[in-house]
Amino acid sequence: MVHVWRGALVALLVTLALAGGPAVASAQGVFDVSVPSALLMAADTGQVLFEKNADDPIPPASLVKVMTLLVALDAVRTGEVSLDDPVRASERASRMTGSIVYLAPGEVQPLIQLLKAIAIAGANDASIAVAEHIAGSEGAFVERMNQRAQELGMTRTRFANSHGLPPAAGEGEAYTTARDIAKAARALITSYPQVLEWTKIRVEPFRERPAFNLYNTNELVGRYEGLDGLRTGYIEASGWLLLATAQRGETRLISVVMAARDQAERQ
Repeated sequence: MVHVWRGALVALLVTLALAGGPAVASAQGVFDVSVPSALLMAADTGQVLFEKNADDPIPPASLVKVMTLLVALDAVRTGEVSLDDPVRASERASRMTGSIVYLAPGEVQPLIQLLKAIAIAGANDASIAVAEHIAGSEGAFVERMNQRAQELGMTRTRFANSHGLPPAAGEGEAYTTARDIAKAARALITSYPQVLEWTKIRVEPFRERPAFNLYNTNELVGRYEGLDGLRTGYIEASGWLLLATAQRGETRLISVVMAARDQAERQ
């Protein structure tokens, strides 16, 4: 095994995947990680196999998009919207910075294409376009996100926007924990496993004119056996974040690494 995920949870993930999941006490007694906050969870049961400061509040950065996807796909499941819906990008969406797909004001894309842009590339402009299409405004969509978080028992979480950049004036504080974001990830991949078909894509065309490709921000995709998601993140206030999931045989695990010092430690 190459040294991807050094400083994080690779040794524990491999051991658990191959052994089928040892006792929590065994994991806690043998392993440690250098990052300030981390958690490893069994996806099928939600059992926590390893944790370190897993309830420390940290700005979610782009990990927020796990909840953006969950709320959006909830709306698809209830019939409120369809994956084929044409979504028109607003002026506000087109002004987003950071990871974006360069939506032009008035540009129309199918909802599924924007969801894939969020899942693969963490596109901030796509996140706003989806939020506005489903709820009428990003603020109303964020209310749904926070309500869904409460339903999942994410008691130490508050989302301020749908994209994860530092909150703007009036948006309030944003924070989550390793434990809470693992709960959101488990709900997402359990309810909507098709998301993993998106998050395991390394490169995919987004549009032909002007030509633009989606590049997966998770460098472990294609490099770590069984890994097929989920999201990376970084803003100065949060440090480097990684929410990952991998499956070997019948065992699927979810790991969270938060507040890493740099990209190398996160991975």
